[in-house]
Order: sequence, then structure tokens, then C-alpha cells
Amino acid sequence: SEGGGDRPHRPPLNPPLPTTTTSTTTSTTTSTTTSTTTSTTTSTTTSTTASTTTSTTTSTTTSTTTSTTTLTTTSTTTSTTTMQG
Repeated sequence: SEGGGDRPHRPPLNPPLPTTTTSTTTSTTTSTTTSTTTSTTTSTTTSTTASTTTSTTTSTTTSTTTSTTTLTTTSTTTSTTTMQG
């Protein structure tokens, strides 16, 4: 026969809380390119007249061009993982 008494009441079990993990990765790449171009031009002119006069003219031109290019790339990756215990 079953007894008429109340059974002991057990408290409810607490379920495990979820665990959330967030990972952020940032990658930055910088590339710098420098180009220098130098151009030199020399011109010599000699002139002789009938009275035996010689004139020499030398002209030198130097041109320098410098170009710098900087490229920066930034990549960010975020990963979120939730684990239910």
C-alpha cells in the first residue's frame, strides 16, 4: 500500500549558463614604395669665328623626381562562439 504522506520536494536544478567567447583579430599591412628618377642632360656648343675666336658653352641640366606611394590595408575579423553548457 502507498503511504499518504507528501514526498519531499526537491529544488529545481539550475541549468548551466551559456558561455560566450568573442575573438577579434586585426591585421594591418603597410607597403611603401619610393621611386627616384634622375635625368642629366649636358649640351656643349662650340663656335669659332673667322677672327679665330673660339667660344664654348656647356649647359648641364639635372632633374630629380621622387615619388612615394604608401598603401595601408587593415583587416578586422570578429568571431563569436556561444556554447550552451
